[in-house]
Amino acid sequence: LRPAWQEIFGHLEKMGVSHLKNRRGECQRLLRESGVTHNLYASTKSINRIWELDPLPYLINDQEWSVLERGIKQRTRLLGLILQDLTGPERLIHEGHLPADLFFDHPAWHPAWHNLQPLEEAPLTFCAIDLARQSDGRFIVLTDYLDTPSGAGYALENRMILTRAVPDLFKKLNIRRLLPFFRSLRNNLEALAVSNQDDPHIVLMADGVAKETRFEQVFLANYLGLTLAQGDDMTVRNGRLTLKTLDGLRPVDVLLRRVADGECDPLELFGECRQGVAGLIHAVRRKSLAIANPLGTGMLENLGLIPYLPNLCQTLLGEELLLPSIATWWCGDSNHRSHVLNNLDNLVIRPLRPTTGEPELSGSDLDQTGRQQLVDRINRHPSRYVGQQKFQSATAPIFGTDRIEAKAMVIRTFITANSEEMSVLPGGLARFSCQESKDQQAYNISKGVWILSDEPAPTKPRVRSLHPIEEAPLVGELPSRVAENLFWIGRYAERAEYSIRIFRVILLLWHEESGLPDDQRLHCLKTLLITFAHISGAAPGFLNENSEKNLAAPEKELLAAILESTRPNSVRATLEALVCSAQMVRERFSIDTWQVIQEVIKGLEGLSRSENLTLADVRRKLDSFVTLLMVFSGQTMESMTQGQGWRFLNSGRRLERAIFTVGLVEGTLVKDIHPQHESAIFECLLTITESLITFRRRYRSRLEIRPLLDLILLDETNPRSLAFQIQALDEHAAHLPRSRQLPPYRSAEGRITLEALSALRLAQPDQLSTVVREASTRSNLSNLISHVTTLLPLYSVTLSDSFFQHTQPRKRLAAIL
Repeated sequence: LRPAWQEIFGHLEKMGVSHLKNRRGECQRLLRESGVTHNLYASTKSINRIWELDPLPYLINDQEWSVLERGIKQRTRLLGLILQDLTGPERLIHEGHLPADLFFDHPAWHPAWHNLQPLEEAPLTFCAIDLARQSDGRFIVLTDYLDTPSGAGYALENRMILTRAVPDLFKKLNIRRLLPFFRSLRNNLEALAVSNQDDPHIVLMADGVAKETRFEQVFLANYLGLTLAQGDDMTVRNGRLTLKTLDGLRPVDVLLRRVADGECDPLELFGECRQGVAGLIHAVRRKSLAIANPLGTGMLENLGLIPYLPNLCQTLLGEELLLPSIATWWCGDSNHRSHVLNNLDNLVIRPLRPTTGEPELSGSDLDQTGRQQLVDRINRHPSRYVGQQKFQSATAPIFGTDRIEAKAMVIRTFITANSEEMSVLPGGLARFSCQESKDQQAYNISKGVWILSDEPAPTKPRVRSLHPIEEAPLVGELPSRVAENLFWIGRYAERAEYSIRIFRVILLLWHEESGLPDDQRLHCLKTLLITFAHISGAAPGFLNENSEKNLAAPEKELLAAILESTRPNSVRATLEALVCSAQMVRERFSIDTWQVIQEVIKGLEGLSRSENLTLADVRRKLDSFVTLLMVFSGQTMESMTQGQGWRFLNSGRRLERAIFTVGLVEGTLVKDIHPQHESAIFECLLTITESLITFRRRYRSRLEIRPLLDLILLDETNPRSLAFQIQALDEHAAHLPRSRQLPPYRSAEGRITLEALSALRLAQPDQLSTVVREASTRSNLSNLISHVTTLLPLYSVTLSDSFFQHTQPRKRLAAIL
């Protein structure tokens, strides 16, 4: 054991295997509750793979860490100077220190990088470096991540989880804290701002909801106090990058990007660049925008650069390279290529940039045909490949199934810099593989990295927040994409809940548990089946030419309307749409609220794994979903700040509830009901709308149509009534951003809600409940329902036209000329 591990192993022996198992279970529980996810690049099955964390930390003593820290800082300075030269005077190429083909044939090279922006002394604001320990104990560099480094958020989350899961171990050791590093990162981003330097607007440019590190992007944005946005959320106007918010365009001063440099601007760069912003490079040229890291940094993620780093360190810094890299030969050099071709069995052949997706190969693993194909590829494009020495990392202890085991380990370290100083994260992200694999993505189980300090760490940070506490504006910060997703989250949540409530009553009737006589039960069942088919469209079998057959035996159609994800508006499809929209705006929800979404995801996964479900099985599952949806509703009402985002979410909920309510009333009450069936229909209707107890307490009489219509349609104090929903929509319409600029006139949304609310307030229950005998319908009720039914979709359309994005898919002009 290395000295750093001596003390901890004595403590682990006292803990015992059972205690370590409990600690591992606690880690996974905390990770699930926090919704920490990470998906492998090659995985297409799920974007919700739970992050895995070993309960044993990786320990490095202070003396060893200080050596690593100096090497990481030196390497970052060196790479920064190389970037300055390659995007500027290119002296290193002209003077023969670097071959031109090494960069001009690199996938990340583009002419736009040349003199794009003046780089300061430390152009690399945020970097990551993968290290591994050799068998002799020294560390070696495997890969530099400079373009869009990831993992720092996971390192911080690991620290938070382990301090809760193994608090006794954390308190026993003097561990260096991580907070100062993230404070430095925030300060360094602020220092990049050219304009608005006192209060710069910093945006973390995300690379999409389905990316493997989506959780980390959300986590870092919230932790650092940055605005999280995607390319579609931003636009360039008058040479300035701006964020599209509901109150208009807000200028962006600094961009911390997680989009590869070649995909940042579809106007000037590679391919379709669907994640970027057209004109971004123009904003950089105008010096109105600073980007971390600068565009063009991807050129340095170049394995062919590795053999030249020792000499470059002497040339640019006058120093020996402190952290050596894994032995590498670039095939663009004839001597190097000869060495590679003569030693294929002992080397690993990799593409110039590890992130291109091309697999790495070793001659020893190939047959004769495969070897010849590899040789042909190298000879055809030698500058695109490198040969690297096979490397076996030293091992570190991990807690396996029931004992401590040794596994090869890779450690990702992080550094942030400005023109005056550099700060290295005192720790990092260690990863090990649970199976043998050459792919670095197989390092899929993480460990926290603890740096042991000789001095006790402070028990409390001097400053608790990362940046000055200021009152955050409640308006003007909501991108239209976020508003649209929140609106549809509200609609999907209410649609799923209302559908399940109808299904529960239908299943109660079908299983003869309602206590009703058979004729009443069957009449109610048929009425509700047809009504639900009309409202949702999820059960067309109850309306088509086979309707009579399906209504007599509804099991198959009901199961499809609940379980088929490909059927529009089925319960499962609606819940999946809810989850998808929630993932798009994950940063808007608290940890507790996100746990509810996690439980919905878990329930959906249970549905997908279940086969041959019966209606009785489905009923139990639906009950759990109703509970989750009610908890989600309560969380958003009680925990979500009631600003613009909350208003759009609640507007979606109120609109969907209003649509279902009018559809339910139209399908059950407009036509005259036989007196024998009235009370049964009324009770089903009140049960679905959660108003049965209120009706009995308030009216203390038998079920009648007049008080029922008053309670479900007109009572503005009943949270389940139609009038309550319209009144809520009217209030939200009055507080929409542009409504404040239109006094004393109402907005288009406000005029729609006023018309609907006026119609409801002018309606009289006696007239609504009166049946026109010639038509056997309640004509006044039918007219009111038809009027409101016409207005409700207009509210959604008007809201969408006013606030949501309607951009067409972007295409390069060259592709259509």
